Amino acid sequence: MKDNGTITQKERNIPDNYRLISSTDRKGIITHCNDDFVEVSGYDRKELIGSPHNILRHPDMPAAVFEDMWRTIKRGHPWMGLVKNRCKNGDHYWVSAYVTPIMHDGKPAGFESVRVKTSDERKARAFAIYQRMNQGRSPISFSKRAFYAARDLTPVLIPGLSATAAAAFLGSIEASLAVLAGTAISCVWYGRYISSMLQRMLQIRPEAFDSELIGSTYFNAQGREAQLSLMLLSEGARNRTALARIKDAVGGLLRVADDTSQQAKTSNEQVQRQTQATDQTAAAMNQMSTTIQEVAATVEQNAEQADSAKQNTDESVKLARQASEVIVELHEAVKQIAQTVEALDSSTAEIGEAADLISSIAEQTNLLALNAAIEAARAGEHGRGFSVVADEVRNLARRTSESTDSIHNVINQLRGRAKEAVTVSQQGEKSAAEGVDKVKRADSALSQISDAIEQIADMSTQMASAVEQQSGVAEHINQQLSEIAEIARQTEQTSDNTQKSSDDLKRTSYELYELIERFNLKS
Repeated sequence: MKDNGTITQKERNIPDNYRLISSTDRKGIITHCNDDFVEVSGYDRKELIGSPHNILRHPDMPAAVFEDMWRTIKRGHPWMGLVKNRCKNGDHYWVSAYVTPIMHDGKPAGFESVRVKTSDERKARAFAIYQRMNQGRSPISFSKRAFYAARDLTPVLIPGLSATAAAAFLGSIEASLAVLAGTAISCVWYGRYISSMLQRMLQIRPEAFDSELIGSTYFNAQGREAQLSLMLLSEGARNRTALARIKDAVGGLLRVADDTSQQAKTSNEQVQRQTQATDQTAAAMNQMSTTIQEVAATVEQNAEQADSAKQNTDESVKLARQASEVIVELHEAVKQIAQTVEALDSSTAEIGEAADLISSIAEQTNLLALNAAIEAARAGEHGRGFSVVADEVRNLARRTSESTDSIHNVINQLRGRAKEAVTVSQQGEKSAAEGVDKVKRADSALSQISDAIEQIADMSTQMASAVEQQSGVAEHINQQLSEIAEIARQTEQTSDNTQKSSDDLKRTSYELYELIERFNLKS
């Protein structure tokens, strides 16, 4: 016996309308279970799916009962019985189980079980029988068997025994023996009649379940009566099981129909939003197409303006180069002027030196003339002529000195002007050099501008081509959006029809669910 853990012997009540449904593969591994089964068992659905069904086995259940079940369902026949199952927490619940094999290619591929609540009387009877079996005793005691046999033959025995007693009372032994013989024959005939009735029912319903052991748990009977009663009960259970499975399937269908209806409603809303978005996108694409055309015109104008700017820039480059050549020539001229002024300054300096020499000679001449005048004065009359000459020499020396002073003034002014000219020429040379450099940089910048404008012109041409292609693509997209919008409208109509169909399916499923509920049979 599989040990499934703690046992509390506390019974869990099952509502009358509950149908505990589960499915297994051919090895007894659970593959499906409904909400009622999950709730009563106490397990999570994830714990049940993939687990062996004997996870629910209670130790009070005899192994022989499950052996009878497996023997029956493996032959492809249904089985039913009263079962005490264990909950996850150790509690238990009693059910009337009906197990049906799922046939595939003539062989059981799996099994379905539908379990319902059973009566307290049947639970007590099954518990007593299962307890005797667990103790190794016969399921039904000898006294009960005798009681059942007497009760079954009562309709035949009472008239026969009454007739025998009457014959004996009248003193007719032969009549009494004849009546007893007739009674015995009637008992045999009655037994065969019950057996033939059972056989006819089995011929009509070969899949009917007729276990005497299981029948004894459901009914206060044994033998043929228990079998016949169980056969009739199993047919009801069979119908109830079919209805329960249909109800379970319809319940799932009802949930699916409800989900489908909600999804159809949501899909319809989404399609409506998609239609609106598509219309808005189409309007935006129309606007974008117009904008692209305007951009194309602007790009074309930019390309023309860029070409004109390039021509102007090329002309500016030519003028800058000409200006550069002129400034270079000016730089050379200023440089030559500076060199000439520097040479003039050098020559002026030499003249100053000569003037200094003349001034020195004039001073010496004046000094000699003075000495000569002094000597002439000493000579008296003899030196008077020489004195006149000395005076003339002194006057000449004086005028020479004055002239050299004037020359010095002129030379100083000339040298000052020459230095200013040198400074100006140096500044002019520097400015000319800077002008040459600036013109060269301007030429380089204009060349770069010309190249950039040429690139802009090329890119403008490419942009114009690309914009033209984009315009074509935008027009194509606009056409596709129009088609999508039309498809979206058709989809919206289809979605409306789907939602109506889903609502119809939901309503029909609910009506079928109520119909099954009205025809549902109880054990």
